[in-house]
This record gives sequence, structure tokens and C-alpha cells, in this order.
Amino acid sequence: MNIVYNFYNPSQEILDIHLSIWSKIPIEYRRMLNIILIDDCSNIPLLINPNFAVNLTIAKIEDDILWNTSGSRNLGIMLANNDWIFCSDIDHYMDANDYIKMINYKKSIHNIYFFKRILPNGQSRNKNVGNIFIAHREDLLDSSLYDEDFAGRYGWDETLLIGKIREPLKGQQALLLKNNITYNQTDLIIVENSKFASGSSDTYLSSRNSNHNLKMLEIKQKEVQNNTYKNGQILRFRWKIDRRYKI
Repeated sequence: MNIVYNFYNPSQEILDIHLSIWSKIPIEYRRMLNIILIDDCSNIPLLINPNFAVNLTIAKIEDDILWNTSGSRNLGIMLANNDWIFCSDIDHYMDANDYIKMINYKKSIHNIYFFKRILPNGQSRNKNVGNIFIAHREDLLDSSLYDEDFAGRYGWDETLLIGKIREPLKGQQALLLKNNITYNQTDLIIVENSKFASGSSDTYLSSRNSNHNLKMLEIKQKEVQNNTYKNGQILRFRWKIDRRYKI
């Protein structure tokens, strides 16, 4: 199973939290995980040096594209093996036991699975999210992946592919729905800690206007509805493999 996290300028604290959790996963389950970290052109050095056996790939995007979630997610999916993929932002994490539950969760192709979000104090977040999910790589590829036309501007970058699961699905022109992928809300737990969110710098905060991408989304959703939509080039940037660790 693939674990894909994308991030930009993460704090060392959140990286250490993930490393600590992964180290506590029993080795027989850790062998089943292919962890892929996508560094979306961070300008601070990353201190990721696991002192335990792990299958870990760290990829570095070398072109600084504002709000490049779509591109960094696509890179993670392309680097994954042809199996199930868990995708998440770096400010969300599970404990070791929940990784085991995720691995053992009964999954079927042509389905996508969503998480129940809680806060660090254990209370419900009261709003689950579409862009943290488990899906099969083949289903994501067949649905054209994320549209990187949304990169460079804020907002709506996941909606064309996934939709907004907290809103009624009827009438949405999401590519996964178009390809008859069944949506499943699970009881799998993931913790959101918003103090570790990417994009908190002044540059990112000042660019949080989603009007441009919303207008583009509306056009593209009509194309999906009319069967005229076609995704463009993916991975529109330079990237490299920074490090690899193998069990």
C-alpha cells in the first residue's frame, strides 16, 4: 500500500511526528507500506533521517509553483506502485494502530474511501474532507488524475477529480463519479492539526482568492458533463528523487 504525503515548508515537529508514528508500526505491516513524500519546492532543509527500517521515497519538485497541490499529488501517484494509495496533506496523521486498520480494511477497486477527521484532543472535526482518501491507482489514472491547470492559483484543485464530499453529490461533475467510482465514508480515523498546515506564509495567505479557479472549475465541469473534457499535461515541472530507503 502506498502512503503519499505532499507538503511545502513543513515544520520539523510534524515531520518528527510522522517518523515517530511510522517507527511504531510493527515491521510485518511496515513492509507492506511504500511511503512517498513529495516536497513541493520547500526552501528550508528537510531533516528526514529514519533510524528504523522503512520503505521511503523522498521526491523534490524543483520549480516553485504557487499552490501546486495538483502537481505534487500527481507526482506522488505516478511514483506509487500499482496498488492502493492513501493520499493526505502533511498536517493530518494516524497512529500506528490506525495504519494497521487501514491496511486491513476491506477495499474493492472502483471505490474510494474517506476518513473521519478528529482534532488532536479527540473531538470530532465535524467536517470530513474529500482530498484525504484511499483509492486504487488504476482508478485515479483512468479518471485523468488532478488537473494541473489549477496550479498557480488557490482553491478547487481537487474538486474536478473528487468532488466535495461534505455536500450532496447529485449534480456534481467529478471525474471519479463520472467513471462510476463508489464513494465510501469509513470509520477510519485521521487527526488534523491545523498548526502544521502548509501554505501559512504571507505569500500564500495573500494569494488565497479562489475566484479564478472557481470560474475555471465551472467551465471544466460543463466539459465533463458534455464529454468534451480532456486533461492536459501532468508533471509540468522539474523534479528529482532526493532519497530512497528500503527495508
